[in-house]
Amino acid sequence: LVDVKKFPFGADPANRHKFITSGMWRYSRHPNYFGEILMWLSLTCSVASAGWRSTDARLLGRHQLAWLSPVFTMILLLGVSGMPMVETAGRKKWGGQPEYEHYMNHTSAIIPWSPASPLLQGDEPQEKKER
Repeated sequence: LVDVKKFPFGADPANRHKFITSGMWRYSRHPNYFGEILMWLSLTCSVASAGWRSTDARLLGRHQLAWLSPVFTMILLLGVSGMPMVETAGRKKWGGQPEYEHYMNHTSAIIPWSPASPLLQGDEPQEKKER
């Protein structure tokens, strides 16, 4: 759903050299990754809960292996091929622009949170806040 919302932004020629800060991107720099991680965690909870109700010890152990999937997904998205690659490309394309720096420093990376305050004319990007 998030990628469906982003497609019209990217298809608009007026946005060709812009980065998205509307919709869910107002609250998170990577809402699609948040959704992916949440989906895998939800599926794993469902599968693992079936194992917790089982009286068969072998089944219980196998169901707990389901937790490897969301852990692996989080490692890939947060540390290997997701965020690092996207944010490196973004820094190459928009790095140094005050609006981009403000967005990167004041918007939650993954978990949708309160949006960054608008960058006022003449404001310099401030030190990155931890979220």
